Amino acid sequence: MYTISENNTHCLSDGGARMGISQAFFFIRNLELYPDQIKEKQKVFKDKRTKPLIYEAMLEEYRIGESPEFIKVFEAFIWHMSKYKTLPPDKAREYLEYNYRAFKKTFKPEPQGPPRWIKQHISRQEKQNGLNRNPVIAYNKTAKWFPFFETNLCEGSIAIIDDLKLLSRIFGVPVLAFSVCDSDILLVSFTDQKNMVEYNHAKPNISNFQEFDVEVYKTVFPSFLLDFCDNNDHKKLAEIWNSDQYIFAEDRMTNMCAILGISVLDNDREAPDGFCIID
Repeated sequence: MYTISENNTHCLSDGGARMGISQAFFFIRNLELYPDQIKEKQKVFKDKRTKPLIYEAMLEEYRIGESPEFIKVFEAFIWHMSKYKTLPPDKAREYLEYNYRAFKKTFKPEPQGPPRWIKQHISRQEKQNGLNRNPVIAYNKTAKWFPFFETNLCEGSIAIIDDLKLLSRIFGVPVLAFSVCDSDILLVSFTDQKNMVEYNHAKPNISNFQEFDVEVYKTVFPSFLLDFCDNNDHKKLAEIWNSDQYIFAEDRMTNMCAILGISVLDNDREAPDGFCIID
């Protein structure tokens, strides 16, 4: 029996083990976004999402070693989260205190930001973990959707709605994502934060696929996709989703993307035909 975890982080199989290989594919709606704007927004996304991952790794490392430097890293993390509005300051403290209960005092981070040694540590950790690479977008001026790729977001994972929301807020446009779980399950997520809209749908190939959060994923056809294809293709798109034939999830996704006019990017080096990489 296959399940999707409550925190929407990955697909699971019997006993809670990670289910095979997962891959996520993100697409940003082209509403007259230009290369210079894209590069600026990519940097904002990296600052808001990638660097907190480094801070968390540092915090865990120092906590385990009971290092006195933990507090300085703790303060720097709060400063970063507050500056980039990843979380409001009070929520940032609440989040950190929940995870690191040994330190429950109110910190007042230095206004100039993290000390130099922390910045150096972050830079070193980014390189070691491959996080120094920028997220990339495949750009084509006339494309309906820009494929988006970021290693930690896409490889070995599924699209999480919070990441779609962050992308939608930063770029100011709708964001769509497909996720493939071990070829057996296709997930589709969408959000338009400007209009406060979001959808999550799941299409399993397994007949006894039963246990997943129905409050998060619906198994009905994602009819919102009809807004993004020609009227003549509505029936065909629905047939691809609703087919009871065993179809590999990635093949179902490919067939749907063809109708939607979407090109797929699965790495940060090779752009689809007619596109160029912006990093």
